[in-house]
Amino acid sequence: MALTAYIRRGFKGGAKPTTQSGAAAGAGSIVCGDLSTWAGAPSSGPAMAIINRGQTDEEVVAFTGISSNTLIGVTRGEAGTSDQLHASGTIEHGSCLLDFNEANAHLADTTLDHHTQYARTNGSRPFSGGVTITTGGLTISGGGLTSTGDSTITGTNTASSGVTVGASALGSVANPGTVAGVTRLSARGLTITNDTVTVSTPPTAGIGVAVSRADPAITVRNGAGPAIVIEAGDLSFPAASTAGSATAGAAGLPASPAAFLIIKVATTSYKIPLYNV
Repeated sequence: MALTAYIRRGFKGGAKPTTQSGAAAGAGSIVCGDLSTWAGAPSSGPAMAIINRGQTDEEVVAFTGISSNTLIGVTRGEAGTSDQLHASGTIEHGSCLLDFNEANAHLADTTLDHHTQYARTNGSRPFSGGVTITTGGLTISGGGLTSTGDSTITGTNTASSGVTVGASALGSVANPGTVAGVTRLSARGLTITNDTVTVSTPPTAGIGVAVSRADPAITVRNGAGPAIVIEAGDLSFPAASTAGSATAGAAGLPASPAAFLIIKVATTSYKIPLYNV
């Protein structure tokens, strides 16, 4: 049975060539001369040996152990050689064609997948732990970014296909990036401090935004369409954000308003008349 490909193999420096007393084809052990310098050769995996190097019956074998002066656990006919009968002759420990071919293939063939602890760029094996990017920004050119765990982003980040953040995923954004697609934040509170966005205590529902400096909480720069559209529900203010009295002005108004703007103050809804004048 051939040696398993791409497994760790053992090597022992200073192992001296010796004699072998002949080996029948298929034999799983080979009696040799002095193997005292070979001790430990297969310690990290099977080791290789070459019978009658340079002769017409040269054969490469693998072995897994040494018992006295006998190689044991021998796999025959490796590296393109033939399992065959040998008369007495020489045997030496070393590397062979198999070692070099496998090492070169591992380096050059990108279709090989020998290290399953690493993520794959095609997404078939994603990161399973935390990921830290210490230099440069994070650019997403397609597919979007989905974060399902707590995340901290300290660089400038650009996403051209949207970012989805789950209910407990947004940790902090120390240098806000640009999201050209859709951003969805699920039931999280946000605090904005000196251009920094961090998670605060979530509101009862929806998204909360708190600003700790003397700037507008939200600034909307619209294009051709409306700046803000409320598709359903009321525009609500807490009682502390309203006044119970004011100095009245004077205006001539039509008898009937054109429409009403419904604003909720604390728990009470008020209809503010709108006039088309």
